[in-house]
Amino acid sequence: MRRRRGFTLLEVVVALALASLVAVLVERLFVATGHAAHALRASADELAQEGNGRGLLDALLGSLGTGSADAEFLGGPTRLEFSAWCRQPDGWLRRERTAVFASGGALVAGIGEETLVLLRDVRGLQVDYLLSPGADEVWARSWVSPSSVPVAIRLRIERGARSDTLLVLVGVRG
Repeated sequence: MRRRRGFTLLEVVVALALASLVAVLVERLFVATGHAAHALRASADELAQEGNGRGLLDALLGSLGTGSADAEFLGGPTRLEFSAWCRQPDGWLRRERTAVFASGGALVAGIGEETLVLLRDVRGLQVDYLLSPGADEVWARSWVSPSSVPVAIRLRIERGARSDTLLVLVGVRG
């Protein structure tokens, strides 16, 4: 009896089915990897934005103590308004009218004509002001002296199911 060389039709069909299955699994692996990379990139961008927002908030409020004669600070229970030194694109500092408040689900800073998002997923904001340092000092809910600035500002931010507290020390008072 003579042996035939080659593959039967059934063997070829089984090999093609297995190759197709491997190709589908590899494609799904690449798609899942792409989705995971996109989610990781979005999370890193959000984290960087929050870090930048906190840094900007610290810089704006920290600059209040320098040249406080023209600081024009007004603080309400849900909004801050003040003049702060802001770095311009050419590198120079210029005093700009600034407001910090919650709006549209975010904590925003209005600097001059521009509005910047500092933090996302914000449901509410409560602001407190400290007149002088000390263990027994009381935090005030509003600041009514436009010609002076508080020692520290506490921002209680309601975010999703949690609440964050940011404590910002104002720059050297003078």
